[in-house]
Parts: sequence; structure tokens; C-alpha cells
Amino acid sequence: MSCGLLLPDGLGLRDPCERGEVDAAASLTEQQRDDLTRSAQTFLRYMQFDKVHLMLDMEKIVRPGEEDKEEVEAPSESTPEKVAATSES
Repeated sequence: MSCGLLLPDGLGLRDPCERGEVDAAASLTEQQRDDLTRSAQTFLRYMQFDKVHLMLDMEKIVRPGEEDKEEVEAPSESTPEKVAATSES
């Protein structure tokens, strides 16, 4: 989803219940397709930076031995530069 499957020039999402080539997302507006793609990209960033708890709206589960790690700010949807800067440090 985060690679743009739902965008107008994307491959689409084939409906597995139909015999023919039916796009399961055909009824979505262009804005809804864009919103889904953007959300998928944001959630992918959360997974990359070990922030899955933010995606699931729950407290972070601290693994043994991770208590001393410094907490890095979660990536923001509006500032991809933060994501790049966080990954470089």
C-alpha cells in the first residue's frame, strides 16, 4: 500500500473474490486513495523506527535491556526530513 498501489497510476488492488480483473478500490475517490497511501507510508515509518505502539495507540512495551536507550521522537507525517535526520543519528 505504501508504494502507491492505490494511486491513479498504480497497479490497483485486485479483488480476490471476483473472477475477472476487478479493482477492489475502484469506488474510492482520488483523495481517499491518497489518504490511504499516506497513512500506509506513515505506519511504515513507525515500524522502521520501532514506534509500532504509536500506530496501535498503546504504551510502548520495553524489552529487557532497553531501559537505558534514549527515546527518539516519532517521525511526523508532515516532515519527512525528520525521518531522514533521525535515521542518520
